[in-house]
Amino acid sequence: MGVSVAKLARENGINANMLVTWRWPYLAEQQGASAGPIPVALVTDTHAEVVASSPVERKHPTSAVA
Repeated sequence: MGVSVAKLARENGINANMLVTWRWPYLAEQQGASAGPIPVALVTDTHAEVVASSPVERKHPTSAVA
């Protein structure tokens, strides 16, 4: 189980923002080359079927604004 960034920073007498600033480069370094781009293939000849549907009747309001 992890610990909160704020708590860890307080325990070590540093600002939480500074800890976060240090954390991202550290994590990127730990991941090494696996953090690079992943090749993808785009497929443009997909066949999707369009199906008409009837409106859904809602029993309750969908918004908190009355």
